[in-house]
Amino acid sequence: NQIQVSRSQAGNPLLEHLTFYQTNSKIKDVDYVINSKCVALFLSLRYHKLHPEYIYNKLKKVSYNHEDTLRVLLVYVDIDDFQDTVRELNKLCLFNKLTLILAWTNEQCANYLQNLKYVEKEASKRIIQGSRTKDEDVLANDGKYLERVVNTVSSVKSVSQSDAKSLLVAFGSMRGIVEADTDQLSGIQGLGQLKVDRLLRAFNGSF
Repeated sequence: NQIQVSRSQAGNPLLEHLTFYQTNSKIKDVDYVINSKCVALFLSLRYHKLHPEYIYNKLKKVSYNHEDTLRVLLVYVDIDDFQDTVRELNKLCLFNKLTLILAWTNEQCANYLQNLKYVEKEASKRIIQGSRTKDEDVLANDGKYLERVVNTVSSVKSVSQSDAKSLLVAFGSMRGIVEADTDQLSGIQGLGQLKVDRLLRAFNGSF
C-alpha cells in the first residue's frame, strides 16, 4: 500500500527521497494521498512568492466536507526571509482546516509524508486511518475531534496551535500524544526542550 502521488508532482526533488510511492493519474486536486483519511498539498515558498495565487486556486478545488479527513499543507521553506509568508499560510490553514507542516529540505519533506504513512501502518487504531477502538469512536467520529485535540494541546503554555497540529500528525491521536516520551516529543519540528517539559508536566498532572 503505497503513497499515491499526483502527476503534477513529476520532477519534484522530494520524490528522490520517497521510498514507496506510486504515480496516480486519477489524483487531480491534491498532490499526495496517504489514504482515504489523509491527503497532502505541497508548496515551495519560492514558487509561492512567484505565484501567490496558486495555492488559493488549488484550495478552491479541495473539498473539506469530510471533517475527519486530515488535510496537510506541506511547505518547503526554500527562501531566507520566510517569516511573513509562513504567517500568511498559517492563517490560510486555520481558516481552511488544514494542518501546516514546515520542512527545510527535500528529504525532510519526504520524511514527513512517510511518517504519515508509518502512522497508518503501525498504529491502525489511530485517527488518520479511521479504524478505531469502540471507546475512541465516540470522539473520533465527532467532527470536532481534531479541533478539540488542537485546542487541548495548545492550552499548554507556549505551545501553539501549529505545534499541536504537528503533534497530531506525528502521533495520530490525543492518546498517542499523551503517551509520547521525551525523545519522541523532542523530535517534532518546533518543539524545544521548554515546550517538551511543559507538555510532559501537563500530561502527567492532568491525564
